[in-house]
Amino acid sequence: MASEHLPLDSCHLPPAFQLPHRYPFLLLDRLLMVEPGRWVVGLKAVTRNDPFVDAAGALPPVLLAEVMAQAAGLASAPATGVRPALLARIDRYRCRPPIVVGDRLLVTARVVRRFGASVIVRAAVRINDRPRAAAELVLHSQDR
Repeated sequence: MASEHLPLDSCHLPPAFQLPHRYPFLLLDRLLMVEPGRWVVGLKAVTRNDPFVDAAGALPPVLLAEVMAQAAGLASAPATGVRPALLARIDRYRCRPPIVVGDRLLVTARVVRRFGASVIVRAAVRINDRPRAAAELVLHSQDR
């Protein structure tokens, strides 16, 4: 059976309805495409109004790990209505700063392996089709 890429408009809610995070810590602005339980593509626009942007107009690199973790939580959830998994570990985190005001972050997360209540997700952040950050995240499901 062939899998189908589902744009957000077809059946998925914005990240605010699927993640337990709220302003100011909900970092994903919108989801572009989702395949429930397998992968997600999201977007984050860095603006001057972001509360985490410093005086020089840069986004701290540690927040890229959080953006990838939020995308990984959405990618690992098999369907809407299921609570997202909790972040248990970050491996192989690499970041090429600076991320500055005006950048549009394309965030991808893909489930690599499931074992028991845990899941391994590979996530990446790209700006203008150039890799800026990547990590392998381990999440643990609350529902199992």
